Amino acid sequence: MHLHDSDGSPVVAFDTRSSGTGAVTLPEGSIHSLDIANEPGISATLGSAGHHLNDYTMTTISSLEITIPASGYIVVDGHCYLTIWSVPTGSSLFAGVQISESPVGSTPTHPYYQQVGFSKFPDVGTTRLHVTTQRTYYKSAGSHVFNLVWQKSADLGFVVAYNHFITATYFPTSYGSVSTFATSSEAGGFESAELQSFQGGSEPDGQLSEPMYRVDLRELELRAARAHAEAERAQRELLEAQVRERGEQVGR
Repeated sequence: MHLHDSDGSPVVAFDTRSSGTGAVTLPEGSIHSLDIANEPGISATLGSAGHHLNDYTMTTISSLEITIPASGYIVVDGHCYLTIWSVPTGSSLFAGVQISESPVGSTPTHPYYQQVGFSKFPDVGTTRLHVTTQRTYYKSAGSHVFNLVWQKSADLGFVVAYNHFITATYFPTSYGSVSTFATSSEAGGFESAELQSFQGGSEPDGQLSEPMYRVDLRELELRAARAHAEAERAQRELLEAQVRERGEQVGR
């Protein structure tokens, strides 16, 4: 079937015998990004002011909120510079950051917890180091908040984070496996979960707080797709039953 403009030229074509992009042909530029319900999107925040870390409790450097239109993947990147000074020569001090959904009270989660420092601090006045971390989530439609959190390994010296930023990018679809690491409770929802071991850093934050498992987030995408297809099938069967019932009533 073809739809024509006022000059009689075909502008839209439907071919039910074809599949994919061949089934419908539209004029070039007829679909804008605003017309697409679940296209990729980004949210970002940054700050240059320094954040002082006064103890070795996990605290928030920066937070970011992203609202996604449908279930999909969110890749969160965090970056900052750490300035460390007044650490006694030969002392051990590390500072690390990670992405967390909890602004406070979280514990280091390897391998997402990335740390810098020295097991034996050199005789230097000030050390400046860059640290970055990334984490991938699969989330349902709606608003989600992610935090760049940090801590240091000992109650000595001074640490300041500055030039910090978080970027969250939404992707509605995967084109391959999306491996990530999950805790024991999180891994229970996956068909396949492989126990992992990691090389930590210094004591005490270099130790794993709990076992971590490698999982594939694509399982969640495929599970959501199956649920959507099942819901559509049930709706179609209901409509077909209603049509049959009306037909039988007319035939009586």
